[in-house]
This record gives sequence, C-alpha cells and structure tokens, in this order.
Amino acid sequence: MTTYGALAIKPQQACARQNSSRSHLRLVYDKTNSASQRKTKQTPSQVSGSPFVRLAIVFALIACITSIAVGNIRNQAVCNSLGNAQTQSICVMPGDTLWSIAERHAVEGVSTYDEVQWIRAQNNLSTAELRVGANLVVPI
Repeated sequence: MTTYGALAIKPQQACARQNSSRSHLRLVYDKTNSASQRKTKQTPSQVSGSPFVRLAIVFALIACITSIAVGNIRNQAVCNSLGNAQTQSICVMPGDTLWSIAERHAVEGVSTYDEVQWIRAQNNLSTAELRVGANLVVPI
C-alpha cells in the first residue's frame, strides 16, 4: 500500500466474476494518518516567520529593486544617445528591414534592438513591415 498523506492506494485483485487476472487499485482514506499529520503541520505564521523565508523575501526585494534601477539607467542612456542624435530621412529600398537599416545607421552605445524601437517610434510604425519607397527618419 502506498500512502499520500491521509490517502492511500491499495492494490486489490479483480473480482472473480470478471475472470480477469489484472490488478486494480483502490483509494483508501486513512483517518489515523491524517490526525497525526495535523499535529505536525506548521501554521502560516510559523512558516512566514522563519528566518529562511524572511531572508529569501529580502533577497527577492533587493533583486527587484536592482533590476528596476539598472533598467531605468539603461533606458535613460539610450534616450540620451538617441535623443541627442541628428536625424536624416532615407528611402526604403527593396530588401530593407528595420534591423538592417538600424545596423547601417548605428549609434555608438545603442543596441540594434533599441535603435529599431526608436525608428519605429519616430516613424509611427505599428509593425515592422516596410514599403519600398517609404521615407523613414533615422539617426545619423
């Protein structure tokens, strides 16, 4: 018999009427086992009050605050680099993608991904699809 808390799985033979040699499983509720488990269970206040849980919560909060701060610093650096960049208008050629255009007009210290997002925002593009002959504003 295998137990899972107050429940147990007990193998039993098939009924003689079915003429089957296969084993079947029967779910059994064990009242004695559940009563002993109730005594050893920790209450929510005991679990949340343990030093390990408190330490884990503090580390999680520190990680969240650090990632937000680093993200804000990165975004501010990207905005400063692209916000101060001069722009020019280019014509989309066959085979051009936003990624290839951003790579051709790379700004130092700015990732290609961030530059693609900037080009999309500056040109009010809701998708990455480009039309040949369209004019786009890009940084120099």
